[in-house]
Parts: sequence; C-alpha cells; structure tokens
Amino acid sequence: KQRLASAANIGTAPSTFAALAAHGWVSIARASGFADDAPVFAAFLADCRAYMSPPAPDAYAGNCVALCMASLCGSVLAGPDGPARALLAVREAVAEVKRDPLRDRARWWTKFTAIPPGRKVVLVGSPWFPAYGPDFGFGRPARVELASMNHDGEMVLVGGRRDGEVQASVSMDPAHMDAFKACILG
Repeated sequence: KQRLASAANIGTAPSTFAALAAHGWVSIARASGFADDAPVFAAFLADCRAYMSPPAPDAYAGNCVALCMASLCGSVLAGPDGPARALLAVREAVAEVKRDPLRDRARWWTKFTAIPPGRKVVLVGSPWFPAYGPDFGFGRPARVELASMNHDGEMVLVGGRRDGEVQASVSMDPAHMDAFKACILG
C-alpha cells in the first residue's frame, strides 16, 4: 500500500479495498490482454450509509449501497503507471459516491449492462467482511468461497481466516489464469 501511495503521489496509504481493487483491476486487464485504447471498466458497490442525508443509523441492517464505476484505457492499465492510475480512478469513484450517493441511481443498471462484454472487472465483497468468523457448531470454516462468482473478470474480497489477512478469489477464463498469476504476484 505504501508503494502504491508513493507511485500515485498521494500522502496517505490507500485503504485495503482501494489497493486490492486497483491491483486486481490492473492484473485482470493485463492478463486478459487489454492493451488497446478501448476502455476497461471496474465496477463495485460502496457502502453509503454514512453519506446519506441524514445518515443511516448505526443499527441499520439493510442494504445501502451505491454503484461505483471507473474506466481507463487498456493501454493505460497495461502501462508502467497502470496501478497508480487505477488507484486514483478507484478513489475518485468512491469520492463521487461520497459527494452524492444516489446521483444517477435510475441509470445504474443501464450503465452497468451497457459495458461491452468482456471489458469489465467486477469487484465484490469487502476485506472487512468476516467470512471466517461464524461458527455454526462445527468450528470455523476451513475455506470460504462465494458460489455466485462465475463470470470472467470477477474478484471477491473477504477477511481472511487469521487477523489481518484478506482472501481474494478470482474468476477468470482458464486461458488467462497463468498470466493473471504472474501479474497479481509480480
């Protein structure tokens, strides 16, 4: 996170979500071979309870999310400053939701479905979601996977089994998986 903050020329380290969203977006785009000037989109939901007017109460247990979308050309994501540019785009998408959480809400689905097939990275979950926390009487889970994740270009983040860990699960075309592994670990 410190290296990414330095590369993006921002004063503070990004959130875990923003750093992993940027890294995942760039890695999936690069592994998929998007190096052209067409846009590659990142889409994710942001918790906007605190940004509503009036804010949703702390005890509110319902759904209060807003669609965040960012786009950069494949050539930008593939370039040497791709991760920094992706981080800045993710941060701007979140900032936009903080300014006006429900802006353009009537068009969210239309905008999302208008993205050309194969040109979006969908980021879901949260590194703070305690997927390994519940014990239903059998002990804590040994492994957690989201069964609904089945489209090329999806990444799910959940809190890891141990404190401070984050689990990132990715759904990709098998033909691109080796390239993805090289990008995400490199």
